[in-house]
Amino acid sequence: MKKQTTRLALSLALMMTAISSLADNRLYVKDFAINPGETKIAEIYMECDMGIISLQADIQLPEGLTINCDDVTLTNRARGHSVMAHEKDGIYTIMSFSMSNASFKGYDGVLIEIPVTASDSFKKSGIIYMTDITMQASDRTVPVSGGESESQVFIASVQAE
Repeated sequence: MKKQTTRLALSLALMMTAISSLADNRLYVKDFAINPGETKIAEIYMECDMGIISLQADIQLPEGLTINCDDVTLTNRARGHSVMAHEKDGIYTIMSFSMSNASFKGYDGVLIEIPVTASDSFKKSGIIYMTDITMQASDRTVPVSGGESESQVFIASVQAE
């Protein structure tokens, strides 16, 4: 009986470790500040404990902010990856993948740079919502599916009238 209890406890501990490691895999936009009328490069970060070959996410910005989809770029962590961005009804879909199934370099850090422009009427800080996050690993597992994250965007300074 004691052996079964020990085995059960060990099994539960291993399962909890596996579950908690999955929770560490995430994709998010780093908080940033921007002034009305300004364009700023926002950064999409990945934190993951395995090699990722592709990812996709939807981004919703506060009113008054837009992404220039044609100028979205990958950092030097990409190894033959492509990146695409598309806007429909105010939702921006960002996707990056490797046709040769190469993993991004490293597990943590900036992957994608997105130019965000604040309209002249942008006057309120807000939340950036990233939804439907999916990341595929080099071993064909999907460590994140349907993930979500939230970030903050702030007005950098109050401009004189």
